[in-house]
Amino acid sequence: MAFVALCFLLVACSVSTKDGKEALKYWTNTSTVNDSVVVLYGEYYRSPHFTLEYKAHFKLVIPKKESEQLIELNALEYDLVAELSAGERPEWFVPSDSYRKYSSPKSLYGQGLKVWMQEEGDTIYIEDIQY
Repeated sequence: MAFVALCFLLVACSVSTKDGKEALKYWTNTSTVNDSVVVLYGEYYRSPHFTLEYKAHFKLVIPKKESEQLIELNALEYDLVAELSAGERPEWFVPSDSYRKYSSPKSLYGQGLKVWMQEEGDTIYIEDIQY
């Protein structure tokens, strides 16, 4: 009986949403979305595993200053060859080659945080995979 209860608790801890604002709340672990952020698209999945592995994809419009803060606070580095991670991603997640790419310096197997920023404009793509 205890095994069944444990299995139920583990499954109940998984999260999956394709609602952009809800996804951003899970990813940032906050209850609200900053007013300066416009969520165009977003998806978030967190596994039921005790390590809480997750995968997040976003297309956002945010002020350039805030996207630069995101890069600085996460110690992302300019990446000339940043590739999309292997595996499935949303059909809307297609940053063009004109976007500047930044990624976690210690990402393994294409995992970690990656940000694609427009040179001119405020649209960014975010991919964050932690497995």
